[in-house]
Amino acid sequence: MTLHVVSGPRRLRYYYRSTAAALVQATGRPSPNVFFVKDSLARERFDAHSFGSLNSGHASCLVNSVWMMSGARDVGVALAHELYHVLAGSGEHSEDETNLMYAETSPIGVLLSQEQCMRLTDWDSARGLLQPRE
Repeated sequence: MTLHVVSGPRRLRYYYRSTAAALVQATGRPSPNVFFVKDSLARERFDAHSFGSLNSGHASCLVNSVWMMSGARDVGVALAHELYHVLAGSGEHSEDETNLMYAETSPIGVLLSQEQCMRLTDWDSARGLLQPRE
């Protein structure tokens, strides 16, 4: 993982789909990417947004990106939750509050089922986003 600090106009410090696309294109970084921004200006405001191949719509440049808002609750769990969405190619949530993919993140929601782990490794192996450790 490499951290890059980007400076630019104030408007790029806020998540909004069109400004997010402009920021991704301006940085030119290979995906997956995580962007830490001040806040969201989207109609539906969340602590984080993620874009996989299934939910990027017309903004294909957002594929494999995660957007974390400053002040997000349970930021580590929320980041892992959003990365799972991207890396597993799934927008699904779990009904189990101890599962990482429960809709509301919390410190107790950190577990993945065996099926979720298999989906992550199978989906990701086909797309090559993660590299196996040597």
